[in-house]
This record gives sequence, structure tokens and C-alpha cells, in this order.
Amino acid sequence: MTEQQAVASPGGLGDWKPQEEWRRLHAGHLFETPDSWQWFMRTYRKELLEAGAIGLIAGRIFVHAERIEPAIERVLTTRAHRVYAPRQATRRPAEESAG
Repeated sequence: MTEQQAVASPGGLGDWKPQEEWRRLHAGHLFETPDSWQWFMRTYRKELLEAGAIGLIAGRIFVHAERIEPAIERVLTTRAHRVYAPRQATRRPAEESAG
């Protein structure tokens, strides 16, 4: 999904919020600074676009109020599985019982 397609998708413009306003009001606990949010968006831009969670309106990045949180959760869950699943798979039963 391109940025233009994300904006043109159903839901109307009322569902789109300026990214910083959304971060401050709804995700400040997760992205405490604008820089942490910007890093996340740069790193996972493709995934957020594909989910229709971010888009461009008048040259500014907006987030879709209903799609952004599930998209972030999906990105973080996928990342956690990639990072931690291999470690769990390599543990032997004796190590698991020892804790």
C-alpha cells in the first residue's frame, strides 16, 4: 500500500490524526520522545504503510486512529518472536528445568 492509497482508503479523513498529536495523546507511554517515535516509524515504515496505519496528507505524516495500535502491536510481536524464539529453540530440557 502506498502512502496515497493509505490516505484514500475507507474511513474518511476524520480517522487520520497528525502523528505527533497521536503520539502525545495515545502513545506517550510507549514512545516517550518524538525521536523514539520517529525512529520506530523510519524502521518499520513499510509495515505501517502496508497496514494502512500511516499516510501522507498535504505533505505531512498522519496516523490512522484505529489501525495504528494494532499495527504497532503486530510489528513488536513479530520482532519479539524473531529475536527470542531462536534462543528458546536452542535450550536443552535440562536448562529449562534449571530455569
